[in-house]
Amino acid sequence: MFQPRLAALTFLALFGAAGASPASAQNGGCAGGAVSRIEVRNNSLFAPEDIEGRRFSWALGFANWVHYRTRAGFIRKEMLLAEGDCFDEAALGESERLLRDLNFIARVETSAQPVSDSAWLIHVETWDEWTTQLGVDFDVESQFQFKGFYVTEKNLLGRGLRLSFRYRDFRERNARSVTLSTGRFLGTRAVGKGRALHRHGTKLVQQLNLFGAQFR
Repeated sequence: MFQPRLAALTFLALFGAAGASPASAQNGGCAGGAVSRIEVRNNSLFAPEDIEGRRFSWALGFANWVHYRTRAGFIRKEMLLAEGDCFDEAALGESERLLRDLNFIARVETSAQPVSDSAWLIHVETWDEWTTQLGVDFDVESQFQFKGFYVTEKNLLGRGLRLSFRYRDFRERNARSVTLSTGRFLGTRAVGKGRALHRHGTKLVQQLNLFGAQFR
């Protein structure tokens, strides 16, 4: 029998660690200097200076307000460099590419500047995409009929989690499903996915599927 509490605990155990990352590399000395600090500016949809003075700036500001921006901690954990690591320009470039490949990040800019002969300061700035999607399913074969709807959030609470709810009506039966997925399963770069399904008005059937994917 499906137990909602058990299902919730399972989801939290599997996906709560989605933002975890391996410990930083220990450096015994860096010929090119070490990363002393990483500064992250995680903009919402629009940076404040991009809104100021623009037409309908109130609407842009409202969009920023309702949007849950990507957390700075998540952005740091997506990078291949951490504070204390030896500075590597190629790793910084690859980190920028990984961030840009996320489907809830619209734009990324990174730069590095030396602060001494042995230390580097890295700047990371991101701008989000709008991440909430709504849709309606309908049939117009004989007459217009509502068949269902779906709601998807691609960046739940700014943690890179994807949550979807779908309702489908099939004449005398219906189905409702909730799907939670992450591209950082158990702190790795593999994809994890869990799904709970209710069908035909019967009891909930828990389906938990874990998929290993190519590492990004």
